[in-house]
Amino acid sequence: RHLFHRHYAYDANGNLAGVNDSRKGNRSYHYDPLDRLINVRGTTPESFAHDPAGNLLGQGDQPAANLANVKGN
Repeated sequence: RHLFHRHYAYDANGNLAGVNDSRKGNRSYHYDPLDRLINVRGTTPESFAHDPAGNLLGQGDQPAANLANVKGN
């Protein structure tokens, strides 16, 4: 018997589309036409904004300068 179950799903472009986790709940990942992550839906929804060059501008209502875990693009 398993202690927990986690299943990953990917879209046609190879992007992570969803995670079904028996302990942390389900999350779905959504991308813009350029395959940039724009939002995550789940128990704690998140949204992301990018400039035309693909740089992360912010997460939710937080500008990128206030994000502690941003590394690269």
